[in-house]
Amino acid sequence: MSSKLVSNNEDTLFIENQIAGGANKEPLLTKENLADYLQLSTRTIDTWVCRNKVPYIKVGRVVRFDKKVIDRWLKEKSNGN
Repeated sequence: MSSKLVSNNEDTLFIENQIAGGANKEPLLTKENLADYLQLSTRTIDTWVCRNKVPYIKVGRVVRFDKKVIDRWLKEKSNGN
């Protein structure tokens, strides 16, 4: 499986995974999306990015988050659940 960043006509970034000849496009989360998802402030997300406390993807000056990676990260951080 290989991954690459692509964009659609609305300037939304996607990860395109090549799986068994097919393509699976998943939208990357913005800082605001991630803050909503985790019920945190965007300032907390900024702090975590600066301190490398959360996995992120940087495209130029833009920071994005892969939801599947975030979900795995959350599972690893959970207290034995």
